[in-house]
Amino acid sequence: MNKQKIIGVYLAAGKSSRFGSNKLLAPLLDKPLGAHGLRAAIQSNLKKVVVVTNDKGDLSWITTQIKQSDKWVINVCINAHHGLSQSLICGLKTAEVNKAKAIIVMLADQPLITTTVINKLINIFNKNPQAAFVGYKSNTTISPPMLISNKLFTSIYDLSGDQGALNIIQKNMDNGILLPLDNHDVNTVYDVDTIKDYSHIKTVMNASR
Repeated sequence: MNKQKIIGVYLAAGKSSRFGSNKLLAPLLDKPLGAHGLRAAIQSNLKKVVVVTNDKGDLSWITTQIKQSDKWVINVCINAHHGLSQSLICGLKTAEVNKAKAIIVMLADQPLITTTVINKLINIFNKNPQAAFVGYKSNTTISPPMLISNKLFTSIYDLSGDQGALNIIQKNMDNGILLPLDNHDVNTVYDVDTIKDYSHIKTVMNASR
C-alpha cells in the first residue's frame, strides 16, 4: 500500500473567550488540557504535527515530554486574531512546505482525542487515496479531527473569518468519507468551550482511570 505523507495541523491559537482564561493551561489529570491531544498526535502515525499558536499565546501548556520530541513544529500565526480560517491557512502553509499529501485538522481543546482516532483517519485515507476528505460524524454532526487531502488545499486558502474545515467539507460531501461515531467515540471528540464542558471532561477522565 502506498502510504501518503499526512501532517497534523493542531489549532491552538484561540482566545478562550467563552472559558474566561486560557483553557489550554487548565489542569487535567497529570498535564494541561492542551497537551493531551498534542501528545496523541505526536504518538500517532502522522509524519509531523504543526502547532498553530497566536503571537501572544502562553505556551507553558506544552509539556517537557512533548518538547523532547522532534515530530512537531510551532507556527506563530500573526493573523490568528482574524479568525479560525487564518490559523488553518498558517498551518497548511507549513504542511505544504513539508510536502503534505493531506492534513489532519485537530483542535487543541479536544483532550480526549486518541492515537486510535487519528490513525483510523490515516488508515482509511491510505486505502482510499482518491477521497477528498475523511472525517467523523455523529447523527448530523461532523466532528474534528478531519483529514483533508491536497485536492482541497486551494479551498482552504479561500476561507475567511471564522470559517473552518467544515465549510469545505459541506461543499464536497460527495467526494469524501464520513465515519460513524458510536456513543463512546462521541466523548472522544468532545471539545471544551466553557467551564461546564471542562467539568464534563474531568468527570469522563476520572471515570476512566
